[in-house]
Amino acid sequence: MEQAPFQRGAYFKEKSKERSKIEGKNSEFKHRPVDVATSTGLIVMETQGAMAIFTLTLKRM
Repeated sequence: MEQAPFQRGAYFKEKSKERSKIEGKNSEFKHRPVDVATSTGLIVMETQGAMAIFTLTLKRM
């Protein structure tokens, strides 16, 4: 009941537009390059994550 008036407000609508832009980027990162780990081990997975972030950043440029 308390949430409904907040969601009708201008602040929520403005932030909702920003969120939709960010959610697409997060979804692409989550499902494309790091969907499946290629190796095991913490260091290898950290490296794979860093490379995925780097690749997506280059793609967006």
